[in-house]
Amino acid sequence: MLAFNENPEPVAQPILAGIQAGAELVNRYPFDSEARVLAALARYYECSPANMALVRGIDEAFDRLSHEFPAMRYATAWPGFNGYIGRIRILGYRHLEIRLTDEFALHPADLERLTADDFVFLADPSNPTGRPLSPDELATIRARAGKVCIDETYVDYAGKSAGRPEFGGGVFVFRSFSKSFGLAGARLGAVFGEADVIAAVKRKQWYCNVGALELHALEAALANDGLRARHVERTVAERERIREGLARLGLRVYPSAGNFVLVKNRPDRPIDAFLRERRIRVSDTERFGLTGHARISVGLTADNDRLLAAMSEYAGGRES
Repeated sequence: MLAFNENPEPVAQPILAGIQAGAELVNRYPFDSEARVLAALARYYECSPANMALVRGIDEAFDRLSHEFPAMRYATAWPGFNGYIGRIRILGYRHLEIRLTDEFALHPADLERLTADDFVFLADPSNPTGRPLSPDELATIRARAGKVCIDETYVDYAGKSAGRPEFGGGVFVFRSFSKSFGLAGARLGAVFGEADVIAAVKRKQWYCNVGALELHALEAALANDGLRARHVERTVAERERIREGLARLGLRVYPSAGNFVLVKNRPDRPIDAFLRERRIRVSDTERFGLTGHARISVGLTADNDRLLAAMSEYAGGRES
């Protein structure tokens, strides 16, 4: 399973112990647990609890923030993460599509179209391309747009600090616990921003928005942060091994700052169909608006060995 950019490592014993502690409290509302975990998050991210809200993934982050600014136009990159566009369509907002260049940069002409009426949602690094935003792109967006939310789901794999997010003014940041923290099944993330907006977000959340099991899993992950750090180190090393191995086979594989690589199909056969026949699942990027490519998640070492062997067959055994 190399299709969903999940953390493939087995759930560690300290995390399981945390979940077990939460299981013993499922007969109680998680008020105390939530307050304790929010305090731990504030220490971890070096910011006030008033500047962050715990949310059910990027979907809730988008919904809660956009509900505070429903009259704005929402700008997203395309090709790009399809989740933003899905929420924009469901909620009926106006939409501006920011095209990509051939090098997957944000198209300068579309950035020039941004105004103070726009709320820009972008992933950094991008999914599915793996490309991080450039300093010039970020500066242009912050200068021209009225509001910005940077989705830093893959920030750990980009060699950046997992510390305090750079929020403030009209800039919001989303951090996910699905990837490097290995809690995809818990569906948790945090959104950071100015205290008045975060307070409005919290007022509109569901009663006891997060359950005891998820809270205790996150608390254990924060307390055992070395697990995340070691996972990131291994994943980045494996990502580069996969990328170099695919390049040696003569395949077009792009630089990536995520826990995945993007590979261009041969003209005669899609990678995802070829690998599916060999019981390896990867993601066709057509649903992200990018035809002719596959996104391959970094797996365990044995998974990656099997992938490279299959891709050698796909490439006809060519090496360059």
